[in-house]
Amino acid sequence: MTSKDLVNWRMIGHAVADITQINPRNNYDRMEGASRGIWPGAIAYRHYRFYVYFTDPDFGIYMTSATNPAGPWKPLTQLLQAARWDDPSPLWDDNGKAWLVATNFADNYKIYLFAMTEAGTKLLKNKSIVIHQSKGSEANKIYKINHYYYHFYSEVTNDGRMPFMERSANIMGPYHEKKQLINPAEGEPNQGGLVQTEKGKWYFVTHHGKPYWDGLEVSVLPVTWCNAWPL
Repeated sequence: MTSKDLVNWRMIGHAVADITQINPRNNYDRMEGASRGIWPGAIAYRHYRFYVYFTDPDFGIYMTSATNPAGPWKPLTQLLQAARWDDPSPLWDDNGKAWLVATNFADNYKIYLFAMTEAGTKLLKNKSIVIHQSKGSEANKIYKINHYYYHFYSEVTNDGRMPFMERSANIMGPYHEKKQLINPAEGEPNQGGLVQTEKGKWYFVTHHGKPYWDGLEVSVLPVTWCNAWPL
């Protein structure tokens, strides 16, 4: 979808137009993948190309790319063939090195950081580390902003699922500094991502963690920076 104000949106296409690329069970005449298929992922832009990373909880981590977000998008590349992974997010560092963060919820919600090839099409599995683990930790995004590496995630607290940010001067951590981003009374934002406009303003595009009959509500929240933390 595309927007010029983050409020009014229109559909322009699909990064995965045919989900039987993942598995034939997703075809309309079978529909054996209820609550499966494409789970939340991330979109990135680098060197005139758009990249989308996502997981299928039964089959692993996938990516595709295109020079135009309306398509055509390349056939899916499977980066990891393994069940029970979710919420991948890529980062290309200033030196061109590529990274991917994702949660293995089969292994007590450990969040892994993988090195990737610069093209972003292959994980370097021998160069992976666990950068975080907490109760239900997922919803990953990773950024480099003003010399800090920021890892966004959410976890389950006594007040419900809450978004957090942790940061480090090194992409591989350790990520010792941590901050909760929102007051529990403000309605449990969950997955999402930071957006900086051309005028320098920051926003957080998020869906909330409590589903209703018509799905998960989506909000655009203003972001302010204080002591190098987004609030």
